Amino acid sequence: MPFDTDILASETRSPDAYPPSLANIAHRSLIEWFASDGHRPSLDQWAAILDLLDHLENAANQSVEKAVYVSAIPAGTGKSASLAAFASALCSHPGYEAAGMLILCNRVTEVHDMAEALQPHRGKLCVIVGRDNTVELAMGDHAEADQAQIVVSTQAALKETLRSVRHFDDAGRYFYRGARRAVIAWDESLAFNRPVMLDGDTIGGLAKALGRQAPEARIALLEWQLELAKRPTGECAIPDFGALGVDFRRLEDDAGDHDDLIAQAKALGVISGGTGWVIRDNTQASTMVTHVPEIPSSLMPVVVTDASAARGVHHASYAQMETHRRVVYLKEAAKTYCNLTLRIVPTAASRSVYRDRTSTRGRDLIDMAVRYVRSVAPAEVLIVSYRTYMAMRGVEQRTIEAAINARLTPDECKRVRHVTYGRHTATNDHKNVRHVLVMSLNFVPRAATYATSGAALNKPMRTANPSDHPTENQVNEMRTGMLRDTTMQALLRGHARMGVDGDCGGMEAVIVQTKQTGLTEADYRGMFPGATIREDHTLLPAKPLRGRLKALSEIVAARLAAGEREMTNPSLYDALGMSRQNFAKIVKGPEWQDWVAAMGLHPQPLKGGVMGLRTE
Repeated sequence: MPFDTDILASETRSPDAYPPSLANIAHRSLIEWFASDGHRPSLDQWAAILDLLDHLENAANQSVEKAVYVSAIPAGTGKSASLAAFASALCSHPGYEAAGMLILCNRVTEVHDMAEALQPHRGKLCVIVGRDNTVELAMGDHAEADQAQIVVSTQAALKETLRSVRHFDDAGRYFYRGARRAVIAWDESLAFNRPVMLDGDTIGGLAKALGRQAPEARIALLEWQLELAKRPTGECAIPDFGALGVDFRRLEDDAGDHDDLIAQAKALGVISGGTGWVIRDNTQASTMVTHVPEIPSSLMPVVVTDASAARGVHHASYAQMETHRRVVYLKEAAKTYCNLTLRIVPTAASRSVYRDRTSTRGRDLIDMAVRYVRSVAPAEVLIVSYRTYMAMRGVEQRTIEAAINARLTPDECKRVRHVTYGRHTATNDHKNVRHVLVMSLNFVPRAATYATSGAALNKPMRTANPSDHPTENQVNEMRTGMLRDTTMQALLRGHARMGVDGDCGGMEAVIVQTKQTGLTEADYRGMFPGATIREDHTLLPAKPLRGRLKALSEIVAARLAAGEREMTNPSLYDALGMSRQNFAKIVKGPEWQDWVAAMGLHPQPLKGGVMGLRTE
């Protein structure tokens, strides 16, 4: 296939003269691959890809220092393809038969995709998933890693192996020819420490499942939960439930589909018999936080490809890691989002809103989703929401997905796709969907952010000494980074993931959040440079107007019915008998803005610069 020289960056090598280096072979392969797929990275993105390939080659030559090398190539630009191209080059280059490579993916589906791309080299490939050496994906000719030059594995399988060995150099399951591999590539975010959080209000939900395994464990849990509720801020010990006969894997299974309980079962299995630090929130609820080492420093040097590591997204995680690990940032190339429109619906949509039995706010959000699906017919819509069970007032169904689908017609259901948080990075099946509705940002409790920041900083969190804990600013930075990360990943399930010449595919995204707890416009512009951002008041049901606003709406409605398409503010406040100052106050309220938008009117300057209303 001929090379498309238009897509070569000024920093790239000539496609007509490739020295036999790994980076150049991989680069040439990517040119052909991208051209055949219609993918056209920008010049800056090509430069970032080349920098990644160069560092992978340096690792193969064992000429890099022990560090975390972070490549924040944007999602949809070619970071996974770059890893596959480099692995292919490693297999085909006769000078590198002794250099092995390990590619660690976040999910089994991603392992499958990577192994599929490497099928021409399956004779040098081993795929590792699961808890033992059983190869669940028969995509490599090697059942064991030692004679396979390339290993593709889930990160979970590596973590499972590292539970029994403290040093990566002792992880024989991943050896190549009896020794550690030269190239270690980690796809998606990397953390050395695992944050742990035991919620005092939620943990008791595991009591019944514990009792089925060991009655004494159930009693110990309930007693510890009561102790946690009373305990002031400080260090706290957790009973050793393993010693009481608890099988934590079974405990996770017994938690069913309840995400909160599954998370608590996992946390309990990690920290059982250990200690943590009790923090209390404004409602005086108690949560125990800590972290445990999960990935040893001996994994370094490791090359991490993580779109969320970009400085406009979740750079805080790596910045905090950098306080105790060497982090090297590779070239970063922004993706522009001029074809993306963000409609921000300014209303609360946290888990507590959906579970609020004193109001119909949850039902209103479900109805909003239905209206949006119908407003963009016949286009497909991707809806991102919480997976957990809800008890919404006036809604029979117990999940957001089920509640929305129950209100749609069968034909409407056929063009609606659903992705839930926790699984929002697991698929690219919806990358051609041009309408994405985010039912809420993925809000996490402050305690979870606190534990995550403490883990990234490697803070002991054992004493009252402030230096043992993350600062308030660090916790807030981590919270914002986590929100930006999950929001960006959710939106990039849709067509914004695609790109040509560095710009994204055309897409509209509706995001429900409040100004007080959500992301700022600056956050969105950092995540999605060039996107159109506007506040939207049309999708939620308008609140009934009262008093002067009701009278004003009747005046405007009558003038619209008479055929008027422009109305100056002076003509409206004169009709009401109000002063300009008082009129300006009442029309600032969200109720009036919602009503005006629903009527298809826009506040804007009219002839002569006088403010007023004009139909769209």
